[in-house]
Amino acid sequence: MSKKKVIIAIDPGSHKCGFAVLDNKAKHVIAFDIIVAKGKDATVRIGKIMEGIKKKIKNFSSKYNINLITIERYFPHNRKGATVLCELIGVLKQELRKMKFTNVVNEYTSNMVVSKKNKLQNRKELTKDYIIKMFDIEDNLDYDIYDAIALGVVTIKKKEVYNVSQKNKKNRKRS
Repeated sequence: MSKKKVIIAIDPGSHKCGFAVLDNKAKHVIAFDIIVAKGKDATVRIGKIMEGIKKKIKNFSSKYNINLITIERYFPHNRKGATVLCELIGVLKQELRKMKFTNVVNEYTSNMVVSKKNKLQNRKELTKDYIIKMFDIEDNLDYDIYDAIALGVVTIKKKEVYNVSQKNKKNRKRS
C-alpha cells in the first residue's frame, strides 16, 4: 500500500516557526506545531529551529509521501530580522537538499488569503478566521500555525490552477 501524499508548509521566523502538514488536496490538516527557539544569539536560534524542522520532516517522511515542501517568503519588518530570516531560509533549503527533498517552493500567503490593505495584525486575525472556518480547528493556536496552514492551502490551490492552465494549453494546441 502506498503512503498518502502530503504537503509540508513552513512559516519561518527568527524566534518561532509554524509547521503544518496537509493532505495533497488541502481538505484536511494532518498535523501542526510551533517550533520555538529562545535566546539572543541568532545563529543558535537558527540551529534550534533547523533541528526541530528536520526532526519533524523525518518523522512525517516515514509515515507519508511528502509531495512538496513550501516555505513562506519572508516579510522584512526590520533589517536585522530580514538578515536572520534570509539565513534561516537559506540553511533550511540547503538541509532539505541534503535530505533529498528537491520539490521545495517559496510562496506568499497574504495576497491570496486577505487584502493587502489590512495592517499586519488584521491580516493575522483574518488568516486565523479563514483557517478556523475552512478546517474547523481550535481558535487558540499561535498565529504562525495558522500562517503555515494558510501557506499550504495557497500553495496547493496555486498548483491546481497551474495544472489546469497547462492542460488547457495542451488542449488548445491539439485543436
